[in-house]
Amino acid sequence: MPCLTVSLSAIAENFRRLSTKAADVPCAAVVKSDAYGLGLEPVAEALDRAGCRHYFVADPDEGRRLRRVCPDAEIFVLTGGCGTGFDDLRQARLIPVLNSIEELAAWRNPGGNSPAYALQFDSGMSRLGVHASEITDIVHAIRDGTLPTPRLLMSHLACAELADHPLNAAQRRATELVREALPGVALSLANSSGMFLGAAYHFDLTRPGAALYGINPTPDAPNPMRPVVRWQATVLQLRTVKRGASIGYGATYTARQDMRLAVIDAGYASGYPRAAGNTSRVVFNHSHAPLVGRVSMDLLTVEITHLPVEPRVGDLVELIGPDYGLDHLARDAGTIGYELLTRVGPINPRAYRADG
Repeated sequence: MPCLTVSLSAIAENFRRLSTKAADVPCAAVVKSDAYGLGLEPVAEALDRAGCRHYFVADPDEGRRLRRVCPDAEIFVLTGGCGTGFDDLRQARLIPVLNSIEELAAWRNPGGNSPAYALQFDSGMSRLGVHASEITDIVHAIRDGTLPTPRLLMSHLACAELADHPLNAAQRRATELVREALPGVALSLANSSGMFLGAAYHFDLTRPGAALYGINPTPDAPNPMRPVVRWQATVLQLRTVKRGASIGYGATYTARQDMRLAVIDAGYASGYPRAAGNTSRVVFNHSHAPLVGRVSMDLLTVEITHLPVEPRVGDLVELIGPDYGLDHLARDAGTIGYELLTRVGPINPRAYRADG
């Protein structure tokens, strides 16, 4: 069965690198979706030791789990009350990210002090957040005391990984206008890639997610982050096929010569992308072995004819590792590292390393 090894020291080092990138601005950690599939509790413990004091989670359940690990942290829940009310959030000292006028009204405690909340506004992504046309009324309500002042104002960049995309600057300008309207309130815009657009995008709190887990925040340049995951699987069988033999379901690959093959115990049931058939590779002893044929439910077939040292049955090969990273497999499968990591992480047994 494939196994995923997670380097907690690499996650901690990535947090420190991003904190340095943010300079004088605090750096939060986005640990939603069970820390991108790598396990919320162990990841949060490593981040806490590295000095992280601000976190973003997907929903109240993740927030409660995180609160047990980080009792003194500031925890923001990105989906607000998730339509189920706010009592659980208040009890666990979680800060909801409110996304609409209706949520603002529901969160406010009439006649008393409302607990802290964050307000998300839409600066150009057309996803969650109050619309620009509603900002003026909200500002007036905050100034006259009808609404409490938010702990944080935030928005989300749509194209941060495309450094030259004009929407980045447009969203930054929209965010600056909100800052002018509420100058005393902390503001957050930069995600992982946004942190690399320059200090003008950092505002008062950065909130990287993917970069913490080794995904490249600058796709057109070398990855500035340490790799975090190593995904390995076992050689089940070795075999020779003759020239002209078809390989795998649908006979999508035909041997161009006599070939040596290794059959590996991984497939789409363990999260390996089916679209990677005939395009991706595995690594044995620093040598690349290309996939031949389709990805099966539990099996991959790779060509090893050219390898200087042939693996043996029972040997481990790397599906993701130092010589063929997460972003490389994602690219060859026609997807992104985010999707691949959150697919692979929850399915495979995970082992954690505190060093290396």
